[in-house]
Amino acid sequence: MIVGRHGGQEVVPPECDFFSNSQLPPEFVQPQDREEKQDCELAAAKRWLRAWGNHYSPWGMTILGDDLYCHQPFCEAAIEQGFDVLLVCKPDSHSTLYDWIADFERI
Repeated sequence: MIVGRHGGQEVVPPECDFFSNSQLPPEFVQPQDREEKQDCELAAAKRWLRAWGNHYSPWGMTILGDDLYCHQPFCEAAIEQGFDVLLVCKPDSHSTLYDWIADFERI
């Protein structure tokens, strides 16, 4: 997951020096207390949202992520925190979406 500042039409405008001067706090993938399941990137991203979402969302940030993050619970959590999201959706894991796209292409 990458969090970037957006402005206008660009996700990260060239004049934005946010990344050269700031680092976002990490959330590591590691076993959590009282958890039976192994930790994963998605769980770490959700923890990051809970820990830092209120701090960073007023900055007009967009969460960028691959197909791993493109699931309704994560998207809802990010949007509830005030972030915009731009996520990759692969055909194998989002077949209904790609069926809809195919329907629009036939019109």
